Amino acid sequence: MENTNSDLLAIFAVIVVAIGIFLLIAGAGKKVVIYYNGADMGGSFLAVALPLVALWMLLISPFESPIFNWSFHWIVSPITGIIGGFFVINNFKKAIKHNRSVLIGVIVGVFKILFVSLSVLAVFHQVGRITDKKSSFKGALIATIFLVVFVAVAKAMINGPQVYEAKGWALPA
Repeated sequence: MENTNSDLLAIFAVIVVAIGIFLLIAGAGKKVVIYYNGADMGGSFLAVALPLVALWMLLISPFESPIFNWSFHWIVSPITGIIGGFFVINNFKKAIKHNRSVLIGVIVGVFKILFVSLSVLAVFHQVGRITDKKSSFKGALIATIFLVVFVAVAKAMINGPQVYEAKGWALPA
């Protein structure tokens, strides 16, 4: 029997990458709104970060007091996760609203979450390479160049007002 799971995963990965490249090009061409503004990008970051922080909070016991740990695990952690869930929903609502299309908005919403997740991982990795005492100057220079390119790409994806202007839409108040 042939194993097609790895083939399907590879095909799915190629499709996701192709959609991501298409969205980057469409965003740069002022066809779709990726992030309307910096706050929109920050909201996407919180949509990823807060559920992860909530999970981390469930796994640790930072206090000596069992009552404090119980409160931390069963009150603070779920509240953090719920707030993160609101940011996830808001991420999709804004993507749909700013692109004025449910289909495009959902695709952009997924892209925003994936982009911010991969970006945070990449930035932490590159900063780690720069600050590593064992890292060579060449390695640190490459990591710095990568960070500069990342910041430029992220900044270019904040394109809401430009897309609105290119499409002749009225800017939100």
